[in-house]
Amino acid sequence: MLAEFDRVLGMENLSLIHFNDSLAALGSRRDRHSAIGQGQIGARGLARLVRHSALEHLAGLMETPRETEENDLANMARVKRWRRNRKPRDRVSKSKS
Repeated sequence: MLAEFDRVLGMENLSLIHFNDSLAALGSRRDRHSAIGQGQIGARGLARLVRHSALEHLAGLMETPRETEENDLANMARVKRWRRNRKPRDRVSKSKS
């Protein structure tokens, strides 16, 4: 997906990630959010995204259900923990066209 983005728009034009987990399944046409790592995308998928070397320099906006301040802090702590435990990932390769 990132390689396609890079080919069409260029990774240099990406400056922000809108980050959320989905309560509803892909294709449901519902924009409902879950706590980070507890929805349909899940911890594994979201952790891979925040650890990706092509995205590590970007700022992010997190959209989650607003229940309590403690929930917000827990969501932020989870993402920070994933970033600290970052494993090397391949950079987006430039297509040869």
